[in-house]
Amino acid sequence: MCIRIPRGRSHPADGCGKVLPYLDVPFQHASRRLLKLMKRPADAEDNLERIRRWREVCPEITLRSTFIVGFPGESAREFDELLEFLRAAQLDRVGCFAYSPVDGAAATRWRTRCRKK
Repeated sequence: MCIRIPRGRSHPADGCGKVLPYLDVPFQHASRRLLKLMKRPADAEDNLERIRRWREVCPEITLRSTFIVGFPGESAREFDELLEFLRAAQLDRVGCFAYSPVDGAAATRWRTRCRKK
């Protein structure tokens, strides 16, 4: 069973009767610039504050998220921002995926791509 938290909710207890102690929230990245390009409404600071509130409301909560590396135009500095976010967030589970083009997505048409190492 999953609970989907609509955008704009400040924490899982807003408007919910009973909350499972597990959340899978696709943060995607920590870089404000990349999140804006991905059309994500929050930034790293917002997400760290959400994590803090979720843990305050439900200390036993398990938090999982997914992240994209190698998004078109991602710099080494932005990758380091992501690593700093992961250290600060102390998530219980993390999925990390290399960017891959998706038909119809704007980023597919962008020329700047990260090289594979």
